[in-house]
Amino acid sequence: MKKVFILFLFLVFLSAFSIISTVSNAEIQIANSPASHNENAVCIVYFYSDTCPHCQNTKPFLNEMELKYGDKISITRYDVSQPENVALYNKFCTAKNYSGKSIPLIGINDNFFVGEDEIRNNLEQEIIAGINSNNKICPLEGMTCHTLNETATNTDPLIPQVGKSLTFKAILPVILFTGLADGINPCAFAVLLFIMAFLQQISGNKRKLLKITISYIVAFLIMNILVGVLYFYTSMQLGYPAIIRLIAVVLALIAGLINIKDFFFYGKGFSLEIPKKAGKHIERLAMKATIPAAIVLGSLVAILEAPCSIPIYLTVIEVLKSQGQVLVQVLPYILLYNLMFILPIVILAAIIYFGAEAKALEKWRESNRRYMKLALGIILILLAILMMFNYI
Repeated sequence: MKKVFILFLFLVFLSAFSIISTVSNAEIQIANSPASHNENAVCIVYFYSDTCPHCQNTKPFLNEMELKYGDKISITRYDVSQPENVALYNKFCTAKNYSGKSIPLIGINDNFFVGEDEIRNNLEQEIIAGINSNNKICPLEGMTCHTLNETATNTDPLIPQVGKSLTFKAILPVILFTGLADGINPCAFAVLLFIMAFLQQISGNKRKLLKITISYIVAFLIMNILVGVLYFYTSMQLGYPAIIRLIAVVLALIAGLINIKDFFFYGKGFSLEIPKKAGKHIERLAMKATIPAAIVLGSLVAILEAPCSIPIYLTVIEVLKSQGQVLVQVLPYILLYNLMFILPIVILAAIIYFGAEAKALEKWRESNRRYMKLALGIILILLAILMMFNYI
């Protein structure tokens, strides 16, 4: 077991190194179009999102400025739901040494203003200064300003991405590895082993065993997907992406430390596990040994095991936001993650179906759960560090 565990840790760090290398070598391509406005106009760049309340409040003010100053100003609007605009936003913030990663953000002359109040209080004064200046400059240093049509795209609620915009080649190892790692946890195994052990005792009917097991796994999968979709949508609606990302990082660090603690002091202090009070309800449902009960149980366990799986799941969804701000863009990755998440459970169920004793596997789980906890703890801390330094 120790050799397997050492090999597993080696694969963890190898995967992390691969992710970092891929991300570090990825080049961000930014569209650069020729100027389409009056060269004598004051160039203004505006980064916004349709789901940002302060952006919506700022929009009428910008329209007012356009009506008031006409062709003396040119406002270029960048919807940060578009990956190329996210990259442009990050480049602008880097050039200005701004680490706040917030919107609405206006760049004008050599200055920039963030937030509804700051824009309202300072923009017109800066416009007048720009009009009176003989040196008209583009806030996007070394790039040509160009006008985008604000209403060109119809999108779902959006907020800006604050992390790295990863390529598919970079994101795929993250999804596959973390999904699989999240699936190898004592919580995910415990209930399934209990169900199958009970079914093996009361019935030798393999067909019934298969139907109930499949019902449980499918319900478990669907509920986990719904949890991920709900979190993605809710976090988009709330806004404050930098704060939400920070919360996810802190949550991952805390969960990682708790799991590592359990390796050394299992059963002492707080642990991430299915609440003990729910144990009787789970047993009662399992003992019904029916397909409806298995469906309810699979859905219930997906929620109850949240303390075990949710920290790594939420951090991964935060990483997935680099792939897009619309659910349809991120949903395939959520599905892939969850397929990897249930893969160990499916394999375990297949082993039992083809003859292994569920009770024997449960003893194996109990004897090795400390190692599972340690592995999960290391992965969570590694994810948190990668997110903290914007590697993912």
